[in-house]
Amino acid sequence: MRARLSNGQVDPTDISKRQPDIVWHDWFNHSSPLLLDIAIGHPTAASHLSTYTSSVGEASGLVAAKKESEKLSKYRSHVERLGFSFSPFGLETYGAWGPQAQSVLQRLVAHAESSSHEDTRSHYSWVASHIREAAQQLVGVACTRGIARALHESAFKRVAPTNLDVGDYVERAFASLRATSPPPSPPNGGRGGGATMAQGARVPPMGASSSMPPPPPRSPLASRAPFATHTSCQACC
Repeated sequence: MRARLSNGQVDPTDISKRQPDIVWHDWFNHSSPLLLDIAIGHPTAASHLSTYTSSVGEASGLVAAKKESEKLSKYRSHVERLGFSFSPFGLETYGAWGPQAQSVLQRLVAHAESSSHEDTRSHYSWVASHIREAAQQLVGVACTRGIARALHESAFKRVAPTNLDVGDYVERAFASLRATSPPPSPPNGGRGGGATMAQGARVPPMGASSSMPPPPPRSPLASRAPFATHTSCQACC
């Protein structure tokens, strides 16, 4: 939990971000407030790849379980000293839930069934007739939207704004080649036996004429900046 001032307000100088994602007051079980910390892992990220590949053919959700274990080791003792209950809520980008997340869902289902509110057809029709299905679908949609937003933001960070069109890039490439090409050497070390070139002349590329070709015509997409299509998903891992 973040540090607080004498009046109970959060200390603005505390930038540790030690605060829960969800606070659940479970009046049904008369228990202390449950602090939930959501943790999402990408199974094929470099930091989880060994765990993911070792779980092939076994129970799913091992990466989510690993994320939950890390959260428990880091926060549970501190939260319990403050009089709260703590549970991580581990998810994988491919949809699997961790054991702690499934336990939280089971508590929610038990509370709904005890009060006869488990039927959610009036809210979600036949696509989610039970509160368990509704919760799983809502969490899945929220997770997918978060992944899409992270990918979108990552793509824009990789693109530098520019007003150049395709022809400008090609011309710059040719200019760079002309500037970095070494001067040609005379045939036979300058001892004759072949035609020589004037001092400072450039050797044209193989199969090309001595004059540089003009840049291609202006593309109809010239007003659009180049867009990187390769992104990573390290932000959520």
